[in-house]
Amino acid sequence: KTENGHYRVYAKTFRWDNHKNPAGANLRDGLDRMQAGFRSDWTLGRDSFTLQGDGYTSTGNQIPLPSEFEGLNLLGRWRRDLGEGESVRVQAYYDWSKRPQQDLTFLDLDLAYVMRPRGAHRFLLGGGVRHARDEIANSAALSLLPADKTLNSWNVYVQDEIVLTQSLDATLGAKVDHNTYTGTEFLPSARLAWRPSTEHMVWAAGSRAVRTPSRFDKELFLPGAPPFLLAGGPAFQSEVAYVYELGYRGQPFARLSWSATGFYHDLEKQRSI
Repeated sequence: KTENGHYRVYAKTFRWDNHKNPAGANLRDGLDRMQAGFRSDWTLGRDSFTLQGDGYTSTGNQIPLPSEFEGLNLLGRWRRDLGEGESVRVQAYYDWSKRPQQDLTFLDLDLAYVMRPRGAHRFLLGGGVRHARDEIANSAALSLLPADKTLNSWNVYVQDEIVLTQSLDATLGAKVDHNTYTGTEFLPSARLAWRPSTEHMVWAAGSRAVRTPSRFDKELFLPGAPPFLLAGGPAFQSEVAYVYELGYRGQPFARLSWSATGFYHDLEKQRSI
């Protein structure tokens, strides 16, 4: 711990020995792994900072060849307090990993701005960009075509927290997400919370969520060369879920609280083979 913040570092290693079958022979499923990382948080006036990262390497004793994994990640975050509940935050994240027949690089940048309350409204604005690059070593069993691919996406979002009455709040939000495969997706949400007393709250919410296609949906081919038994293609669309929720939260005693939530999901464009 320092005058303006604190930090920590760690390192660990572990080993999973091979299991054995009833005859006493090794099953070749052991694993050796080493990992180390750090985190630091500090403040300078109105600004707060976070920097953290991890690195790891592991070797699995699988058949027919050992499986080797390695990777590292780094996250940086800056937040400035503008007073009266207003703040701005910028976060960047980098991740690299190498696995058997796969090399992945990921970079994400996110910006969020929380406005001070204006009357009954409090707005949250934000957006982000994402860059992903993977390199695949295809095999006779399966292939991703093309073998190397770069995916870029971006999003913007807005949320309005509204004080309707002393005991009733509403939250309205919307997010626009653009991806390589299906273009622009619109994700709205609405939430209502009613507190008849300090010990009870009833809330309801509705939202639209999607799962956009990945490389495994669009570009996976089995086997690795024609004729294909399973072939990706441009026909895949985003899976869509309309989610409705109803919940209750109570605290009958100072040291006891409980909650119950019900969900209803209406799913469209589900995928199967």
